[in-house]
Amino acid sequence: SSTAGDGFAALFTHAVTADRTYTLPDATGTVALGEGAKAWANVSVTPALNDSYNVTSVADGGVGVVTIVIDTDFTNANYAPVVTTTEGGSRIISVSSLATTGFTVNIFDNAGGAIDVAFAMIAFGDQ
Repeated sequence: SSTAGDGFAALFTHAVTADRTYTLPDATGTVALGEGAKAWANVSVTPALNDSYNVTSVADGGVGVVTIVIDTDFTNANYAPVVTTTEGGSRIISVSSLATTGFTVNIFDNAGGAIDVAFAMIAFGDQ
């Protein structure tokens, strides 16, 4: 258990700096904080945004093709988007055309034919 004078409580009263580090209360160093998702979206089959964070819009590029437009650009195109279908059944999903402003989602059925399905995406990287 912790008491108010043992430094444990102080750990939670210090501010996180702009560079996402935290200076330990006893000044022995800093701790880098984990990076959370920089963008996420739940996209309907039409496609439209059901809900999102840091995603401005989605654009229909044809059957099985959806462009994700990011609100706050990534620093470079080396970020990591992850996409999964929110509907039943097996699908093949790929990501292409990574740019600082967004990327394209390509969705196929098991036979390799393009198909429109609802999906969710999340992206990690520097902004």
